[in-house]
Amino acid sequence: QQQQQQQHPQAPAEPPSPTQSPTSTTAASQKAVGVKEAHPTLRLLGSKRPLNIPITQEPAPMTEDMMVQQQELLTNMGTSDEAASSRAKYQSLSLKSDMQAFKAANPGCELCDFVRWHSPRDWLPVDDSASAAEKEQGGRLSERMQQSDNIWQVLWKESQAVPVRRQRTLFDCTAEAERALAYLESLTLSDLVHQLMPCLLDDARLRVSSSSLARLPLVAKRIEDMSQMMKGIGYSKSEDLPRFNDIIRGIADIEIQMAKAEALASRFEAGGLQNFFPLVEAMLLHPEVLLLEEAHRNMARRLIEEGSPNGLGVPDSREFVFRTVSSQPSAVSRPCAHRMYCHLSENGFRVAGAFSKDTVFY
Repeated sequence: QQQQQQQHPQAPAEPPSPTQSPTSTTAASQKAVGVKEAHPTLRLLGSKRPLNIPITQEPAPMTEDMMVQQQELLTNMGTSDEAASSRAKYQSLSLKSDMQAFKAANPGCELCDFVRWHSPRDWLPVDDSASAAEKEQGGRLSERMQQSDNIWQVLWKESQAVPVRRQRTLFDCTAEAERALAYLESLTLSDLVHQLMPCLLDDARLRVSSSSLARLPLVAKRIEDMSQMMKGIGYSKSEDLPRFNDIIRGIADIEIQMAKAEALASRFEAGGLQNFFPLVEAMLLHPEVLLLEEAHRNMARRLIEEGSPNGLGVPDSREFVFRTVSSQPSAVSRPCAHRMYCHLSENGFRVAGAFSKDTVFY
């Protein structure tokens, strides 16, 4: 009998199935699945083994209309406790997927291990008031993580060790493609224009911004104001239509200002004037501009002569007007306006003044 037992040793136990629940086997007998790489510093609190970073799913891409639909869905759930719980679980699909992948990559792990990797801010350092277990672990969970009804606690208890290759994908390519095709088939002309208008307006903004005249402070300020108006368009047709009109009028105004600036700049550049951009902006902002430099006065004279069929000729006289505001007759008087006029010609000159004074607080 002893010889037969030696000839037929006991067969080894079969390894647990990858899909077997962690509660049916010990953590030591499980194999890490779906590991991306080992963490360079973190170790599991229980087994002290290196913490494995799992392969996780990428967040599902969402278009603007999908974001609006999701927001409406969450809003329509209501404000009850059950609705709040359902809303939290709906928003935590990606979190649950990460938990399942983490459990598969780290058999025998705890919620503390997952928090240390996924949300380090919720792992607080120990202090003098910490317990012996917390000091041994080197930290503790934050107050919100320790609550029994916390969504992380609930999802951790519900999550099983499932690698990402066996999980249900967060983004269903086929369903989203069918939904997009159905949307295009039912798209009206009005909806199509509403969808394309933000792109067209942004292209118009880029075109005016790429012009060399966009560096003018006046033009740059209006382009910046238009950029602020364009933020948030494309979500609500009823709210966007008035904004579309305002933006189009703003673009038209910018084009008019740039056309004036380009016409003046081309004249000044052809006349050999240097550093003419401040003069161009001043002429766009004010109906009258003081020409303090000789080069600016000569350029203005040349432009006027080009626009006159007979030219300007030699001036017969000169006029000077001085205006000021000062307190008269004393320093404590209210400021009053004063004006002096001078006319010079070959035959003589004329000087006139208009002066005012405060008759109340003199």
